Amino acid sequence: MRHVHFIGIEGVGLSGAAKILLESNVHVSGSDLRPGNLARKLEKMGSMIYWGHSDKNLMDTVDTVVASNAINDSNPEYSEAKKRNIPILRYPELLGVLMAEKPIGVAVAGTHGKTTTSGLISYIFKYCKQFPSFIIGGYVHQLSGNAGKGTGLHFITEACEYQRSFLCLKPKIGVITNIEKDHLDYYSNINDIRKAYIQFAQKIPKDGTLIIEKKAWNKIKDDIHCRVLTYGLDEKADFSGKIRDITTKYSHFAVKTPGDVHSLFTPLCGRHNIENCMAGFAVAYTARIPVGNVIKSIAKYRGVRRRFEILQEDPFVIVDDYAHHPTEIVSVLEAAREKYQGAKIWCIFQPHQASRTYYLLKSFASSFYDADEIVITDIFYARDSQKDRSRVSSQQLVQELRNNGKSACHISRFDSIKRFLIPKVAPGDVVLCLGAGNIDNLAHNLTEFS
Repeated sequence: MRHVHFIGIEGVGLSGAAKILLESNVHVSGSDLRPGNLARKLEKMGSMIYWGHSDKNLMDTVDTVVASNAINDSNPEYSEAKKRNIPILRYPELLGVLMAEKPIGVAVAGTHGKTTTSGLISYIFKYCKQFPSFIIGGYVHQLSGNAGKGTGLHFITEACEYQRSFLCLKPKIGVITNIEKDHLDYYSNINDIRKAYIQFAQKIPKDGTLIIEKKAWNKIKDDIHCRVLTYGLDEKADFSGKIRDITTKYSHFAVKTPGDVHSLFTPLCGRHNIENCMAGFAVAYTARIPVGNVIKSIAKYRGVRRRFEILQEDPFVIVDDYAHHPTEIVSVLEAAREKYQGAKIWCIFQPHQASRTYYLLKSFASSFYDADEIVITDIFYARDSQKDRSRVSSQQLVQELRNNGKSACHISRFDSIKRFLIPKVAPGDVVLCLGAGNIDNLAHNLTEFS
């Protein structure tokens, strides 16, 4: 590849891959309907960025096109590439190509925790001078972004299960953080999801390693031929964790390895993040990185943007989080309750996808136990058909929450939510803005207003 053109270059994954190619001295161009900060950074690195899509954006020198999954034949650049017989890769296929260029690929899969865990592994390896290449799905301040090219042996990435995208990867080390119902617009049921994860694990060679959370391993004990190491807050796991203390500043836990017991600290909130740290520790242990340095790096890792990101502490706390699945909501609210004991918790939730809201409606309604006041915004539509949109609404979720005894209301507009909140939120209260859409805009607006 000498000149790669990206269609949809503002996406987190595509922009990260473009950055790595630029750092590999590959010529990069790209287009997007609304180029933003990510595209502008690539432009400063030397990439040609086009506003909007046109067949004229495809220069004669382009030898490979990479398209986001949202792009189809109706896109003029995509159809022009097909007409000119230019090879077209989808993003997961490009990830597979980039991983194959390194001796050791590390792929982090799972319904939840992929970004935090892959970010942590990337940070551990960088801190411990392993010089990895990495692409993850969120911005890590300590990595100066979400992607980078290193001179070391490892390529680290998160592996998305949607449309079985992770089957494009052949990692030497695979991680599975958990396996739950999600993406039911694509998968038929949990058994279909389970089979996909088995296929992912089977991509790991016999001399490779699968590192998997203990409960998830119990779901896929089928035809896995590589070495398997389990982790979790389970005394029967190979990397067995035990929580020693959780304070407002840190979590202290112990990890029992096959040969020793290690004491670890993390500033990340929540029991779910203790397990994410255990996964990162297990990967580094498997890679034979000195344990002392691994423990130091975990204690320093501050996490990923939009993962329990504290935007404001005073006069009231504002937290922005990407949680968009019932289990994630439970974990974030539990973490907030542990960190801010006795505080009133306001939860502003933007449902992401009509299909997810429809299929998991009852689970969503049961996931806000630790919230005192709940505001549900309009659903953020993504990949949703008209049929999906017509069979569920935010008002239905509010009614289900009220049926469960929760104080909940529906407010459509962010400016209306802001006007609703400001007179009611008291000093010391906690406001959580949750969702995978654009709810972070509201979170940042609240900080400006207060």
